[in-house]
Amino acid sequence: MTKRTKVLLALYGVLALITLGFLYWSPLSGKLKALADVFTVQQGNIYYVATDGDDANPGTFEQPWYTVDTAVDKLGAGDILYFRGGTYIEAHTFDVESYAAGTAEAPITLKAYPGDKVILDYSLASGNPIWLKGQHIVFSGFEVTGAPYYGVTVTGKYVLIKDCTFHDNADDAVKILSEAEHVTVTSCTFYNSTHNSIDTFGSYVDIHHNYFGEDGGGMVMKGGSHDNKVHHNIFEKASPPGYSDWAATLISVGGWSSCSYKYGEWENENTEVYNNLLINNGANGITFWECRNCSAYNNIIYNSSGQYGISVIGSDPDACHKDHSEDITIKNNIVVTVGGETRGTLYVAGGSEVGFVSDNNLYWREDGNQNFVYGATPTTAGRVVVDFEGWKQVFGTDANSIWADPELTDPANNDFHLQSTSPAIDA
Repeated sequence: MTKRTKVLLALYGVLALITLGFLYWSPLSGKLKALADVFTVQQGNIYYVATDGDDANPGTFEQPWYTVDTAVDKLGAGDILYFRGGTYIEAHTFDVESYAAGTAEAPITLKAYPGDKVILDYSLASGNPIWLKGQHIVFSGFEVTGAPYYGVTVTGKYVLIKDCTFHDNADDAVKILSEAEHVTVTSCTFYNSTHNSIDTFGSYVDIHHNYFGEDGGGMVMKGGSHDNKVHHNIFEKASPPGYSDWAATLISVGGWSSCSYKYGEWENENTEVYNNLLINNGANGITFWECRNCSAYNNIIYNSSGQYGISVIGSDPDACHKDHSEDITIKNNIVVTVGGETRGTLYVAGGSEVGFVSDNNLYWREDGNQNFVYGATPTTAGRVVVDFEGWKQVFGTDANSIWADPELTDPANNDFHLQSTSPAIDA
């Protein structure tokens, strides 16, 4: 059993329902939840593709097709394409085209055959191998690896990606472009991502009940993305090789995109991040980056050792970027940082105090240093470091928050229960 699998199983095994008085944590209940599809499938045609098939076949169970892109081109509303087990070493890309529109009752479904392990290996391909461009598409049950750039690219609407594993792709594992809306990614596992596990410019995106594993990037929502939700996920140690420490942030609400790829006044607006477990991050646990009206609540951020547990910042101002965030709310979180390179528990850059609200949080740093930081930018001179009481006086916030050891049972072995004496209980 791999270390990644052991950690995953341990996390799922120890996270039980916890009521902290000021924090309600609803975890994954022992395993990734088998969630019902967000679509009701109305059966159309059922087709099959297999590694030993033939494109001259009719695409039946007994006589499956062989080439994935040939099979996909034949799909219409309500159709299901089952992939039989095996490794599909593909040199060709495939598109579920924009004209291939399913409906809410009859989506177009691409799915691993029940009980079969299906690996889509794109190490011989060029470009982005998988495009989901149409409407009401389900992509389910695959292991996607070896892509020379993005693993799956989404430009469609009402797209569901579920029960998949993404690893060892050369850039973002899942790329959601600005045209995309109402995309759901659930019950997936990400690891060994060279850049971000999920990078979205899309809106109304729902990311939930996923595991983001070691040696891979976290996720970012930028370029005018808005009205997204990130919840009930486990993020562990974002550290993509060859990228800056900002790319090692576990959840970035906002970011930096070039003016030609920014489609809104802000990098992100109206996004909620809640009920996530974030551990061992290489930079920041959660960053709000040139973001407006966004929030983080009911999250546990543990062993933040890179920069900040939570940071609220802007970009270097230019024709299309702002130097701050606005109207950010941080409530009901547990934030535990460690020593070393950690710059602080919480950081609010200059200008980002506009509409900033923070309360009912528990903060702790294992070496006892109460590093709360504000002003300037994350890396330039002019930052001011104060203790917890100084922080409350400067910002007039966190009146009901506490600085205390949360007394987690055994976080070194992934047991995040509270001990009976924890100050977080009924706080």
